[in-house]
Amino acid sequence: MVPPSPPVTRLSQVTSSAEVSRSGGAPGTPSAWETPPAAPARCDLLITGGFGVVDRQQRRLHHRANTLGFTDLHGYLVARCHDDASLAQLASELHTTIDVICRLIDQAGIQRSSPKVRSARRRRLATDQRLIEQAGQFGFADLGAYLADRVTRRAWTLVQVAGELGVDRNTVRDRLDAYGLARGRPTGR
Repeated sequence: MVPPSPPVTRLSQVTSSAEVSRSGGAPGTPSAWETPPAAPARCDLLITGGFGVVDRQQRRLHHRANTLGFTDLHGYLVARCHDDASLAQLASELHTTIDVICRLIDQAGIQRSSPKVRSARRRRLATDQRLIEQAGQFGFADLGAYLADRVTRRAWTLVQVAGELGVDRNTVRDRLDAYGLARGRPTGR
């Protein structure tokens, strides 16, 4: 025979008219003295290794740089800044704003050339393109072949070459140095 179970005693909980227990909690919940306080929450975030937060805009710009043939956004910015591309060009190519481009360049620590240097490079590039076209009109494959013919083979002076090309003799001297061609001695013509 199974002994009868002991009688269950129900303790009535005293509650107020607002249904709040006077023993410290809502009806049916343990009293405050029975519930230990919550452990203090730590709000520290520790990141180690090569982890970086990339938001949607950075992912889009990275994808756009990939589309343009670069491995990543940083590589794109370095290469295009080295090419002296304007901020407007960069913003147009990446389909974003100039302000975003400025922020990205600053974050990457890329030092852009001064406006004077960029302007001088653009002028030099334009002059080189014009000289290459002129050398082609004279029947040469490139400017180096033209200069080698005129200065080395024919022994023209810098003034004569500069006159034919319509540039300053210092420009001719600079291009000879760039192509590694020795200047001939001036002759008494």
